[in-house]
Amino acid sequence: MAKQLGKLETQFFAYSQRKKKKYSKPVILFRSLISLQNLQKEQLAKNGGLLLMNDLVNNSNLFKDAILYT
Repeated sequence: MAKQLGKLETQFFAYSQRKKKKYSKPVILFRSLISLQNLQKEQLAKNGGLLLMNDLVNNSNLFKDAILYT
């Protein structure tokens, strides 16, 4: 998981360099975590079972857990 996060962070940093935008480290990590979270959701959905996901869009300050059954 740490390896995937590092890879996503590197990819996002490369993207920001191409777009000539400067992002701070927290923004890069936050976006990397969202990408990693989406990747994990896809993997869990393929395997079946229950998904635990954070409701980041509606509650940006509160990380509210929602349970989805696949």
